[in-house]
Amino acid sequence: SGKVRLNPTFGEIAQHWRTNGLNKKSDLEKRAGETITINESMLDGYILPKWGAMRALDIKPVKVEEWFETLASTPNGRKYPDGVEPPKGYKSEPLAWASIVKIRGVMSLVYAHALRHELLPVELVSNPFRKSKTEGGVRCISTSDYDATVVTPEKMILILEYLNTQTTF
Repeated sequence: SGKVRLNPTFGEIAQHWRTNGLNKKSDLEKRAGETITINESMLDGYILPKWGAMRALDIKPVKVEEWFETLASTPNGRKYPDGVEPPKGYKSEPLAWASIVKIRGVMSLVYAHALRHELLPVELVSNPFRKSKTEGGVRCISTSDYDATVVTPEKMILILEYLNTQTTF
């Protein structure tokens, strides 16, 4: 289908995705309510304040990776719109890589949507979220420092008994 007549901002393609993809009820696009909420929160709280005004074709993998490193190392929490107060007790902290992976996923979905709807040229270079290892796209740390603790049934009974003695209703 040839040339794209437009050089949209990331905010414009994100809005198109929000309207025609994220909140769409078709079987191909259907998402759980919680998924929609999380994706919109990532868009509004982190992605759009940083990238919304930038031309989507000007966003390069290295710049996104630098931003990810900043998010992971600097207390620079979520952005709230004017007049919206953060939740009580909110403390700005660096983001965990697990959250940054979610941000990467949302940005990738926006680009995939834009390419599918021909809002951007359907070329590998148009998508900074192309495969990272083989095509030079955005990289992200997807491992977690979470360490699961296995609790035996006997220990669980002790924990529950202890909690039962501590709670008053």
